[in-house]
Amino acid sequence: MDATPTKPKPSLKNAAAAVAQPSGIGGDAKLRKVAQLALLANRAKEAEASESDATPNSNSSVESSPINKLKAVTQTIIATQQLQQDIHSAEAAKDNGLSPAQALTRLTGIMFDQVPPSIPLFLHKPLVDLVTLLDSVSATIESIKASLDGIIHWEAIVNSLFITCAVFCAWFVGYWNLGLGWVFVIMFFVNGAYRRNMQRVKGKVGVETARILGLKKLENDTETVEWFNQFLKKFWVQYEPSLSASLKNTIDPILASSKPAFLDDLALTVFTLGSEAPRIDQIKTIMLTSDDVLVMEWNLLFVPVDEDGVSKRQKELGNVRHSMIEVMAKLGKGVVAIPIPILVEHIEVRSNLRLEFKFVSKYPHISKIEYMFTETPVVDFTLRPLKGLDMMDLPGLKNSLNQILSYALSGYVSPFKNYIDLDAMFNGTGAEVPVGVLKVTFHEAKGLKNRELAGISDPYVLIRLGGKEVARTKTIGNSLNPYWGQTLFVPVFSTHLNFSHDSPMDVLEFEVFDDNDAQSDKSMGVASSVQLSRWVKLLDRKPAEKIDEVAPAAEKLASSSSTTPTPEPVPVSITETPKSLSCGEDLTAEESETLITEWGPPTDDSGSDVWHRLTTREAISSKDKKLDMGSLRLEMAFLPVTTLEALQAKSTTTQPSSSQPPSASTPTSDKPPTPDLTSRASTDTLFQQQPKASNGILTVTVHSGKEFNGSKVNSLKCDVLMNDLQHPWVLCGSTPAVKKSNNPTWDTPVRFYIANTETSSIKISVKDGTREFGDIQMEVSGIVASLISKETTAVDWYKVTGDTGKIRLTFQWHPIDPTYLGDKSMSSARQPKGIIKFKLVKAKSLVNVEIMGRKSDPYAKIHIGHSTLGATLVKDNTLDPVWNETFFGVVYSKTQSLLIELWDYNNMKKDQSLGFVELKFEDILKFNEPVETQSKDMQKYINDGLKVEFSGTTIRVLAPVYLQKVDLENEKSEKEALKEKAKSSDVISPTTETVPRDSKNIRAALLQRGFLYFDFEYYEVLGRDAHVMPLEAEQYEFIDRMKSSVVKEISRLRKLAEVKVLSLEEAASRIDEVTKKGYVGDMDADRIELLSLPQPSNVMQAHDSGILRFHVYATQGIAKHINGYVDIRLDGETCFSTRIHKQVRDLSWNTTADICIRSIENQVVTIHLLDSKDGENKSPADQEIGVWNGFLTSLLGHKKKWIALFSESSEYGAEVKLNVSLGYLPINTPLSDTIHNSGMLYIDLHSATNLEAVDNGGTSDPYCLVHINDDLVHKTHIHKKNLNPIFNESINIPIKSRLKSTINFILKDYNAIGKHTTMGTAEFDLMEIKSGELLKIAVPLKGARSGQLNLSLFFDYHTGGAGGSLGRIVTNTVDASARLDKREDNAALKLTKGLGHGAVGTIKEIGKQFKAPPKQSQNQTFSAVERATTLGAEVRDLTKSVPKSCC
Repeated sequence: MDATPTKPKPSLKNAAAAVAQPSGIGGDAKLRKVAQLALLANRAKEAEASESDATPNSNSSVESSPINKLKAVTQTIIATQQLQQDIHSAEAAKDNGLSPAQALTRLTGIMFDQVPPSIPLFLHKPLVDLVTLLDSVSATIESIKASLDGIIHWEAIVNSLFITCAVFCAWFVGYWNLGLGWVFVIMFFVNGAYRRNMQRVKGKVGVETARILGLKKLENDTETVEWFNQFLKKFWVQYEPSLSASLKNTIDPILASSKPAFLDDLALTVFTLGSEAPRIDQIKTIMLTSDDVLVMEWNLLFVPVDEDGVSKRQKELGNVRHSMIEVMAKLGKGVVAIPIPILVEHIEVRSNLRLEFKFVSKYPHISKIEYMFTETPVVDFTLRPLKGLDMMDLPGLKNSLNQILSYALSGYVSPFKNYIDLDAMFNGTGAEVPVGVLKVTFHEAKGLKNRELAGISDPYVLIRLGGKEVARTKTIGNSLNPYWGQTLFVPVFSTHLNFSHDSPMDVLEFEVFDDNDAQSDKSMGVASSVQLSRWVKLLDRKPAEKIDEVAPAAEKLASSSSTTPTPEPVPVSITETPKSLSCGEDLTAEESETLITEWGPPTDDSGSDVWHRLTTREAISSKDKKLDMGSLRLEMAFLPVTTLEALQAKSTTTQPSSSQPPSASTPTSDKPPTPDLTSRASTDTLFQQQPKASNGILTVTVHSGKEFNGSKVNSLKCDVLMNDLQHPWVLCGSTPAVKKSNNPTWDTPVRFYIANTETSSIKISVKDGTREFGDIQMEVSGIVASLISKETTAVDWYKVTGDTGKIRLTFQWHPIDPTYLGDKSMSSARQPKGIIKFKLVKAKSLVNVEIMGRKSDPYAKIHIGHSTLGATLVKDNTLDPVWNETFFGVVYSKTQSLLIELWDYNNMKKDQSLGFVELKFEDILKFNEPVETQSKDMQKYINDGLKVEFSGTTIRVLAPVYLQKVDLENEKSEKEALKEKAKSSDVISPTTETVPRDSKNIRAALLQRGFLYFDFEYYEVLGRDAHVMPLEAEQYEFIDRMKSSVVKEISRLRKLAEVKVLSLEEAASRIDEVTKKGYVGDMDADRIELLSLPQPSNVMQAHDSGILRFHVYATQGIAKHINGYVDIRLDGETCFSTRIHKQVRDLSWNTTADICIRSIENQVVTIHLLDSKDGENKSPADQEIGVWNGFLTSLLGHKKKWIALFSESSEYGAEVKLNVSLGYLPINTPLSDTIHNSGMLYIDLHSATNLEAVDNGGTSDPYCLVHINDDLVHKTHIHKKNLNPIFNESINIPIKSRLKSTINFILKDYNAIGKHTTMGTAEFDLMEIKSGELLKIAVPLKGARSGQLNLSLFFDYHTGGAGGSLGRIVTNTVDASARLDKREDNAALKLTKGLGHGAVGTIKEIGKQFKAPPKQSQNQTFSAVERATTLGAEVRDLTKSVPKSCC
């Protein structure tokens, strides 16, 4: 019989895969259950088939059919239930995070892989819920336990619960009459639990008590570790010989590589540390709040063997050895070399070592060990040349050697920490991984103090990073104003930027030294340090969706014509935020502003060169503002490195199409410039292409050498040198010397910066002492190419030319990240923020530092940050000087400090400090805030009498003057000082309540003497859309072409509309579109931004005052060597002067100056190129090489413009040119009332009225004295017996600087016998007189009961001034500005000059007694009224209202 065809069986694998992914079941369990279910179903089908196919006579088949069917159905039901149970359990585990099997395990303590079948399905979820409830209750108890644990121990609470439970159970037993036996049973269980719990309480209390007492002991006491010293003593005997041998093998190559040329050999013959083991005298643990840091201080001792305590038997056995080092120096060469032994023994070292352990969770669980000496270790030894007399007994030698040792150990003494990076050692992360290059350009220094006794210092600059020297500049000989013009590249590693918060590993500092051959170099000053990791964080930019760049200039300034439209602002997308380059918290806005102001942005070519004041380390720590040791000008940038893989990934990234306009989804910063069809080929150079990573850090590791020829190899070492097309071979590093080996092993890495891989080469020179074996020369481009092709570190043996030897080298290339090289987002970050108009009014009750009955001769220096505003005139013989001088300066940040230094002027000795005032602008502006929120310095100033008054835009300040030294001469008593302070405090009314002072504050107030009065106004710079940025000639040509193309396009569209090719509506729409865009066609964002820049003429017309940004580049066409410098003058005054270039023809400065301009309209600028006579100082007698004179408008907005300098002689060249740039940053407030600083002052003395009668007869004999800056310039006639004299005298006075000039009128009564009596005074600030305006005023007299002086004043800037036609009055007032640029001479020279000045001054004073006061002839003078009438000036009559400045 034919078999019935059956359908193919379902695939078991397919059936399992069909339900292989239900949620909540693991893959293996699902597959197993589904496979079981499918197998049972298949068996049931087979049973049915066999039943239908069986014959009716087959009893067995009939009998087996129901049984088999029942079995199959039963197994199928069981498998289905098991599958449902697993799915239900998985869902429960998904909901509660716990499976029923796990819940059962938690309840019973028995491990279950799955729930037993005996437990019904409906109990699975209650099991999970019960365990979850128990966990919740346990968590609640733990939270309550944590909150109560500080008040009472949890075990005590549990004991209370036990007792409560026992009482309840006893009540329960008595209530139900269960019998006394149950009470004993309950007491038995409760007593056991109570005893066990009390034992826990006692143990916990004992441990906690011991722990607290131990911590308190650690805070105050130290502990000895004699057990460890005994172990070290036994261990040292076995370990010292191998340690001494290892150290000898390490030191020998160092001595051989550093030996002088006159020695044939320098080696260790004996080196032993002795049999006396080092000791740990005591250990102290310093408690910190951080749980992952442990700090310990170990007091270490290493002392010689005490022979008194050593037995004779031990000496005979040789168990006692002194520490001994014997150095053999062979003087001479070859066979005539003379061996000279030098013996150092009995070495003793005492030190205090601080260790800091940083713990982590991963192996080895200590990531870093930082160590440093808390103080300089004490080292003592005996020094015996030729094994003779101890040289340490010679006078002075021990101190000199101790100074050398202290300098050598200074990098290991606090605060400089060193470290052992265990994480890098055990996990292979690599501690010395380059992360970037620090680019430092040293321009110049000025005003350095001479450190030579005979001659002039030879300065160089040393760079320290983490307390260790990393680079130094070249030495400039015989100069106190050196110019280096040198750029240094310092590799920066990950350890410099990733460290603990208080570690100084990232501290960057610059120190100037005087180079000396015969003795150690002397410090000439150190600049304030900076944390490199914080400064580098300025490169961490924040992401943004979109930003609008330059706003339309036409909306902000004057409107433009329709043919010169301004394009719309273009939304620019910001790229993704890069990974932070350093650890630590993000910078605050205030910290970022401070870092940029003081150090400039870290981007390359930012042009932010900054002046840093130099002082001593002691002055920095004590904040002593007196020790000014000069200034250092430098510029820094940080260039991060990347990997070759990342660089290749960037280079293969698809760039957006250049034909598409920029959009939000297309970052314009990564888009290359698109050529414009309307521009010529020359405009392709207007924008820089994306920089290539052709520079970076190359690491050359010299591993080993082999097969070197020569049977007598003395000491082999390798020098790694680098050069390019512009520079010769430069030594980058050397390996240590390996002695007596033809197969040396060095394993020395040398890292250095490569500026251009295409033009650079390296050379590995192999030397045996001074003899050169040979070298290996390679092109850097080939090395980089091989690294890229291999995609791994290149390791190979290279043959040495000139020898049979080979060297095994490893190369690693870390290219500079081109993302940061092309990032110009911060290039203009260090922009001026505003202008300050500072007026120094007066000082009161200054300290007297003079002797012999004289008083101090005070003057002031004013500084903002690192820049200097100027110096005042010297006020002779007074402790209450009145200056009334005005200064203008540029402010880069409100976090900058205003520093006013007061000095006593001396001709015969060094100027002495009278004190200082230092306040931050932001602190002054926050004066009205609560005292608790002020800084500590500000609180001290407030407690000592600081008062600030806000009057409109003017801020008036009364500040206490703090002395810079304690041992003052001629100090006044405490009572007198407090009286003067109370008297002075009433001058300016405070705007807030006076801060109460306690006895401590009053005592601290005695550290200050006097008060200083000043006021200032701050004018903020407008936004970038109003700045005039300098552009090159090609860029102006491009702008003109774009404007012309727009005009042509509009004309074309109008013609098409006229011939009706376009409709009027369509033509008008397209004209509006072109006018609105400002250009025709498509254009990239950079060029659109260029077209949106405001026109210089519009900016000048809208804003007359602001900041000029002069940039002086270089000269050309000079025919001979000169000591050249550029002097820029506005209104006849020097506003900026470059450094002096010594004996060169091609002068190059590349320097920027920010100059405050009070009125740019019709402002004339004069640029002088001068030749200094002595090459060091600038003087009015310097030879003029050329001059350029013209309006600022002809230079404004031009970049790198060559201007021809006019010269009457062709001695220095037929056509001398100067390359300059000029930008403009306007302010919103005009300062036109302060312009025209020099000119002629016309004064009409009309009369005096209602004078006080000072004579006995009830009358007076008045006359008037006129002073300019304390110099007498005019004396009127004497009017006998007249209280209302009519003078009618005119005076013409040439004024050099109105900002520094004050006019004083003194009315006196003439007496034939005796001293003339003062009847009153009147003072007037010349800045109150507007130029070109006639001022009529009646000035009340100070110091008099009645009376006023009637005047007419007129200032004409067209006449007179510094070189006016009417001449200049010679004054005796000293201008202290010379103290700013020129350092004081040494004591002998200054004494000689002082004697000369003193003799001349004495002769002048004697001559004054016989010479009549100066008086101008009325025939040669002009009346102020007449002069003003002639010029048609306006008249301002104030005879009825007197201004406050005159009172």
